[in-house]
Amino acid sequence: MIDKRRYPGISPFSEEQKDLFFGRDKDIKKLERLIKLRQQVLLYSKSGVGKTSLLNAGVLPGLKNDFIILKIRFFSYNPKDETIVPPAGKIINTLLGSFKDLEQQKTIVDQLSTEKNIWFWLKKLQVSTDNKPVLLVFDQFEELFSYPEEMIEDFKKQLQQILNNQIPDEVLSFIEEHPEIEEQADIIYENFEVKTVYAIRSDRLSLLNRLTDRIPDIQNNFYELLPLTRQQAKNAIIKPASAEGDFISTKFDFDEPALQNILNVLTDKYNLTVETTQLQIVCQRIEDIAIEKKKNKKKNASIIIHTNDLPEFKDIFVDFYKEALNKIPVQRRQKVAILIEDNLIINEQRITLHEAVCKKYATDEDLRILTNIHLLRAENTSTGIAYELSHDTLVEPILEVRKIRKEEEARRLEEMRQQEELRKLQEQRRRQRTIIMIVSIAAVVSISLAIFGFVMWQNAKRQTEIAKQKEKEANEILQNLKRSEFNRLNEKANALCHNKNYADAVKVLNQAFKWTDDSLALQKRIDSLSQIAGKETQFNKLISQAKQYEKDEANWLKALELYDQAAKLHYDDTLALAKKNSLQKRLNSKLLYYKSKAKEYINKGPSFRQSALEYFIFPGLKLSPNDPELLKLKQQAQK
Repeated sequence: MIDKRRYPGISPFSEEQKDLFFGRDKDIKKLERLIKLRQQVLLYSKSGVGKTSLLNAGVLPGLKNDFIILKIRFFSYNPKDETIVPPAGKIINTLLGSFKDLEQQKTIVDQLSTEKNIWFWLKKLQVSTDNKPVLLVFDQFEELFSYPEEMIEDFKKQLQQILNNQIPDEVLSFIEEHPEIEEQADIIYENFEVKTVYAIRSDRLSLLNRLTDRIPDIQNNFYELLPLTRQQAKNAIIKPASAEGDFISTKFDFDEPALQNILNVLTDKYNLTVETTQLQIVCQRIEDIAIEKKKNKKKNASIIIHTNDLPEFKDIFVDFYKEALNKIPVQRRQKVAILIEDNLIINEQRITLHEAVCKKYATDEDLRILTNIHLLRAENTSTGIAYELSHDTLVEPILEVRKIRKEEEARRLEEMRQQEELRKLQEQRRRQRTIIMIVSIAAVVSISLAIFGFVMWQNAKRQTEIAKQKEKEANEILQNLKRSEFNRLNEKANALCHNKNYADAVKVLNQAFKWTDDSLALQKRIDSLSQIAGKETQFNKLISQAKQYEKDEANWLKALELYDQAAKLHYDDTLALAKKNSLQKRLNSKLLYYKSKAKEYINKGPSFRQSALEYFIFPGLKLSPNDPELLKLKQQAQK
């Protein structure tokens, strides 16, 4: 029997853990209502926020009585797997796995269709269940787009068919050709009710555009799941600890200082929202501490977690980071560690890096693994995917691991240097012993041979000197070659930097390591350029988001804030400030217009005051909530 825990850790909540799922009451109610009202619902959020847990333990248990629920997971396509099942087949397999006798049942549907597609099996299910509504839940829907295009095309064609209740042409043709069974075929024309929920990461939303040719309304009804607030996180921490049930740990509680300490760590003292994965990793470790405390308490004594009971949070995340690295194949693990420890953290802060830089150290599969276990977060940008650490709480623990790695590397280098010096010393002594032996034998044999030996020794000495001179000349040629190749790569990198192509410049400079002895200076330059490349990605992302917000007057204040953030990056201050000043002028002009029109309408008389509020004063306050003149006009209009 598997021990039942109060906190699932890195794994998502399951349906069996629904009584331990707290902090998402509003999200559950809103999403349940949206699913009941709409045929298709799109659930999206950043990785690690808890979409799967919300569905498994929050929303779906409450819909069991209303729907036949089929949870479908495609998993990433692997061309080496000869047993791969296409996306449409995954739905059918899930359906048949849930209704094991469906295949044996013989109905009118079997006579009318030869193609065992999704429509066929759902129609059989409709006949078998008295037309109970079906809810298809696609978790991690972004995995669909890893499949070949022909499989995606077949999937969306079949999905379109069932969503629109389109009867396959072959079925209609069969009925026309066999009028004697038309009276039995009424069920074929009866619509079946199918709803869908698509759960997808926000950085993969653009992939849905590939489905809109057949499913144009797939993005019409959406729900964004946001990270936990501090209060939601508080409920998610304390309520599972006091839940009744057969758990590995007895009930326990937190005193207020300990609880606030945990929340301060997870939110960096209110600077961050709380990500579910981080919270569950911490709470699972605290549950272990509660188990240990129970061993030293009397049978019915209450267990309370105090501040001095809390673990070093850094150690928790160190273990999490090491476990994440262990999921990478051992032959690539060191390069991936260098990516995370030396490139994604600069000046003790996490930065964003373009995928072109990341893929110098990690494969696509490595990045997928690290993203799926929520060590990294991926975001789409105008130039591709950008990666960063999923949370600031990981920075300090990873730096601790990096420090140990650097010390170990230095120790190994010192051992190698000492071994090389010892090898050279032993070689020198061996040569000396050989020479002494030759000279001694020559002396014993005869004086003439001694003379001959002396001559030979002199000749050997001369040959040795010649060899040393040749070696020196060869070393000079090699050094010149290294300098020439290093200078060529350096000039190429400078040209790329001049054109602001920092990611490619980093690639070129990485090739230069084998042509220089000053690898430390080169690494510093690469780190600096990587940081600039990260700034460029962040800058472009902020400018792009601000432009989108600028399209809607209601979001102008958000746009101004994003332009200001872009300027503070000191990447292209001129552009960011120009955009900000331009929008500020538009906002000021709009405010003048709203004030002028509001005064005009108020002066027209009481019947125009409501229009003044609705069309001019309220829109103006959205642009400037604390504008004293607008607030005064608001009071006048509301009299």
